[in-house]
Amino acid sequence: MAGMTVWLLAAIGLLPSLAVSAVMALRGSTADRLVAVQFCTTVAAFMLVLLTVAFDQPSFLDLGLLLVLVTYPGTLIYTWFLERWL
Repeated sequence: MAGMTVWLLAAIGLLPSLAVSAVMALRGSTADRLVAVQFCTTVAAFMLVLLTVAFDQPSFLDLGLLLVLVTYPGTLIYTWFLERWL
């Protein structure tokens, strides 16, 4: 456990919340799925930031920022298509 850092432990600690929200995104009402997908992407972006510090890889931070920039307009488009069922 020589390579295990506090940042990596924090990223691993977020895995249960990611798993619960992923299960909720697969099973649930339409509105619950939308919120779960939004929460999944938020947790995933935060995990990428933690992994950036843990592994000292700046490219992970770029992926996290790109995920945030793509997620919110994607969610707006998704809700626009789903507005008849919400």
